[in-house]
Amino acid sequence: MKIAVALSGGADSAICALLAKKRSHKVTAYHMLIDDQDCMPERIQQVKNLAKAIELPLEIIDLREEFESTVISPFVEGYACGFTPNPCVFCNRKIKFGILFSKALSDGFDLFSTGHYARIDSKSGRYRLLRGKDKQKDQSYVLWSLSEEELSRLFLPLGLLTKTEVQALIRNAGLEMLVRPESQDICFLNGENYISLVKERHPEACEEGPILDLKGNIIGKHKGIAHYTIGQRKGIGLSNLGAQYVLKIDFEKNAITIGERCDYDSIGFEVDNINFIQGSPPHSRFSCQVATRYQGKLTSAVVEVKNSSRAIVFCKHWPAAAPGQSAVFYKGDEVLGGGVITQSIPDKNKY
Repeated sequence: MKIAVALSGGADSAICALLAKKRSHKVTAYHMLIDDQDCMPERIQQVKNLAKAIELPLEIIDLREEFESTVISPFVEGYACGFTPNPCVFCNRKIKFGILFSKALSDGFDLFSTGHYARIDSKSGRYRLLRGKDKQKDQSYVLWSLSEEELSRLFLPLGLLTKTEVQALIRNAGLEMLVRPESQDICFLNGENYISLVKERHPEACEEGPILDLKGNIIGKHKGIAHYTIGQRKGIGLSNLGAQYVLKIDFEKNAITIGERCDYDSIGFEVDNINFIQGSPPHSRFSCQVATRYQGKLTSAVVEVKNSSRAIVFCKHWPAAAPGQSAVFYKGDEVLGGGVITQSIPDKNKY
């Protein structure tokens, strides 16, 4: 089996490459350039040094133009419209498991491998996507757009490991000084706050506007809708009112509405661009658990599939659903599929 590995330069992808080498005699590393900082000589040399230490052929692929159009632009435009987009979902769907995956297959590789903490199971005669062993690092949430056919050509070895085990493997391999420090930030922001990028491209999304209560009264002033997301509690700036949450973001009026957690008046939300890993939903209406944020709490839900691209998710309990985020459907550890949240469904009987 010939394996192509997406090598970012970090510890996770480095261990992924080492484990791929144990499985195959022919492994090649793909490293993608996504912004101008990636093209700095010292950063490119760091990846070359890492690949050399692992004894891997390395191919560097310039995807700055594609990354800008399919990841960065939708991310910025989403925040400018009051949404909360997840760039990792865009990147996985269009770049890693889009362009790189297709290149691996066209180059004659049997498998494509990444350092995602998620598992692939084929014991039942079909390929299933499962949550990773390390629930604190599990990344199955951002992989909901995959298909069973794609799973059959993937190698995700970190799904069976914990982060602690990966760090130990890095030390044992003597790669500690060669891998990049792990960042918790969005990769293309390079440590900067996303607000700076939004303000540069869509300054109107960072203009001050009214904070409203549930009756529509103006009770304060916000910093710009790009600073907020549905369900947010911290950073609103009205601590004298006690615990308050962002309940609505009105792009057209440049206003946000806040209230207590119990004031959230939604019975669910709509999702678009849905995908089911097995190609179709279990039923037109089925029970599952749903996550509405990366590393978010799983909540019991009922999904009603309306057509091939749209579904309604009914949830009796919090969390608030932020348009732009992904809703991912789970049955135990298995990812059934998911979609992009478009809007909440108001509870007409609440008031």
